[in-house]
Order: sequence, then C-alpha cells, then structure tokens
Amino acid sequence: MPVFYYKALDQQGKTTKGHIDAASEAAVAGSLRSKSLFVLEVSKTTKSQAPEESQDAPNTPSRGTTGERTLREKYQPISTQERVFFFRQLGVMLRSGLPLLQALDVCKLQGMNPRLVCKIDDMIVGIQKGKSLSQCMNEHRELFPLTAVKLIESGEASGELDQVLERVSEHMEMTAAMKSKLFTSLAYPGIVVLAAVGVGTFLTLTVIPKFTDYFSKRNMDLPASTKLLMDISGFMQDYGFFMFLGFILSMIALVLLWRRPSSRLVLSRQMTKIPIFGKVFEVSAMAQMGQTLSMLLGSGLTVTESLQVAATTTQNASYQNGLALSVNAILRGQSLSESFHKDAFPPLVKQMISVGEQTGELPQALEHMGKFYEGELQARVARMSALIEPVILVLIGGIVGFVYFAFFKAVFQIALAGK
Repeated sequence: MPVFYYKALDQQGKTTKGHIDAASEAAVAGSLRSKSLFVLEVSKTTKSQAPEESQDAPNTPSRGTTGERTLREKYQPISTQERVFFFRQLGVMLRSGLPLLQALDVCKLQGMNPRLVCKIDDMIVGIQKGKSLSQCMNEHRELFPLTAVKLIESGEASGELDQVLERVSEHMEMTAAMKSKLFTSLAYPGIVVLAAVGVGTFLTLTVIPKFTDYFSKRNMDLPASTKLLMDISGFMQDYGFFMFLGFILSMIALVLLWRRPSSRLVLSRQMTKIPIFGKVFEVSAMAQMGQTLSMLLGSGLTVTESLQVAATTTQNASYQNGLALSVNAILRGQSLSESFHKDAFPPLVKQMISVGEQTGELPQALEHMGKFYEGELQARVARMSALIEPVILVLIGGIVGFVYFAFFKAVFQIALAGK
C-alpha cells in the first residue's frame, strides 16, 4: 500500500506531521479529519525520504514571491464576484477530499485575477510555515473582510471549513446585492438632479442670453415670466462661478467633517432622518446587520465578538457606535435585547432579538429579521423608482416648458404690438 506524508493542525492549532499507509490521498484526508485534524498537506512518499526538509527547507524560494511582481499583480482590482468564486471553489475542493494546499494550488489554475493568484501564493507560503488559513487571510484584510476571517477561523476550529467557505461566499453575494440595491436607489435620483441642473445651466447660459439681446432691442414692457427668466439668466452669468465655487468648498468641508469621528457620528445620525432616503439607509443597514449576526452566532462566535465583527460591516457611524455600546452593556451583564438602545436601532430589532432569546433561537430570529429588512429594501427601492419617473418628467419638462412659455409669450406680445 502506498505511503503518504501528511501535515495537519490539531484542535489547539499545533502542527503535526507524519506518515500513513492508505489507498489514496482522499483516504488519508478522511482518516485525518476523523481524528479532528485539519489537513494542510498530503503527498505520496516513502518513509526513507525526508519530506519535512524538502517541503519546508528554508532555502527553498517562496512560492509567488520569486521575481518582481508586475503592476497588475500588485494593484489590479479584485471584484466581489471573483472573491466569491474563490471561496466557493475552495470549499468544493475541500469537501471532495483535497488537502488545503493542493486545493489552493488548483484555485490558481482557474484563470483567476493575477493579483488574487499572488495572494493565494502568499497564503500557501504562510500555511507551509505553520500558519492557519484564517491567519493568512487576516494578513490581507484589504481583500478578505473581518467577517470572512472570523468565520473561517471558527470553521478551522470545528473542522467544518468547507461548509463555512460556502456560507462566506453566500454572505458576500448577499452583501454585494444589498449594496447594489442601495446604490441603485441613490444613483437614480442623483442622475435626475444632474440632468435637471445640466438642462437649466445650458438654457440659462446659452439660450436665454440670445433672447435677452433680441428683446432688449424692442424697447417694450415684457411679461413678468419673461423678465423673471432674464433676471435668473443674468444672475447666473454674474454669480454662477461663485455659486459653483461655493458648492465645491462645501463638498470639501463635508469630506473633512466626515473624517472626524465626532462629526461623522452626527452626520450619520442625520442621514437616517433624511425624508425618503433616510429609511433606505436604515433598512439596508438593518438587513445586513441581521444576516451578519445570524451567520456569526450560528458559526459559534460569542455574542460580543459577533457584535464587534458586525460593526465593521456597516459604514454608518451611528450604528457602529450603537453596536459598540451594546458590547459594553453585555459585558456589564445585560442581555442582547436589553443592550440594543431604542434611540440607536428601530424598535423591531429589539423585539426580534428578545423573541430569539426567549425561544433559544437567536440566530434564526436574526436571520428572519435580516430577510424582512431585505424585502423591505427591495420594496422601498421599487417604490422610489416608480415615484422618480414622473418627477423626471415634471422637473425637466417644467424647466424647458417655462422657458418656452416665457419666450413665446414675449414673442406674441411683440407681434401684437407690431414691433
């Protein structure tokens, strides 16, 4: 029977190596997992060989670090879909019995993003040195969020890494979908406003001045609407540059305020109070928070650790602060539902958590909460889109219509006067 060399981690995270007789690499991996060992590497060999030296020789060039990396390998963006595919593929290969190092090697052969391939090379080198997959990913937090790192860490401890990787990929897809919906709900009104401003600026600075020259030569009293139009055009020509400059300075001041934690907290609270849009921000954040907490608690993380990780998934400083206060309250002996202050979160959140605690099914209650808010987000985005379409017609049509009304009313008055 063939002899295989193996390297694995025990439940305490210590590296163990040795030889085992088995029919195949998959049989070796299955035997090690049955002993609660996390398989790092399996290779066919003989007992007389010294794979420890060949595999971990300090003089061996690090994989993926030889030579100078290109700009693409250093800076090419990695999309969410590419990361989801990586996690899903890695989980499938581990489930089929491949050791971790071989599974990572196979991932590199799938035509992946060059930058992601380099990160996989770095992780392979780290695992060969005795690090766990979660530790290696934690060193590349710009690509792998804290949520994924913590879930993979729990999967390594429980021996269910393949299942956890699938949950990580699903969570990343869900998060990307919610961000896309939020972007859609905000981008559409923004485009409408820009279109209206663009049309108004074009008419004010190019078309209306020609009308003004034409009417000024007739020396007659013009209708009030035409005078208003000409006054607006004159004001924009005289002060338009200063208005644009003031807008730019206001945006710069807003960015500088956003960088200050105290100011960001105040601005984040005000964002949720904006008519129509504020509820969209709130619903999106609660949907993501519910799904994240449900997955973290269901994977074995403690309540306080789950809250700390969930705080990193939201960009709203108000909710980040609320989660931090909840952690402090729990450490003082309060329950999770009691720690969620009514001024920081919607009342429904506290009620759902309370029900989950009373029934002993807190992860399921949080999952239901997340799905409820996800459905609410979809409904709000749909309603917003339906309302904005007529607003586009009224806004842009109203601007153009007013210009034509004022112009033709003046023309008719001139025609009737015979001038």
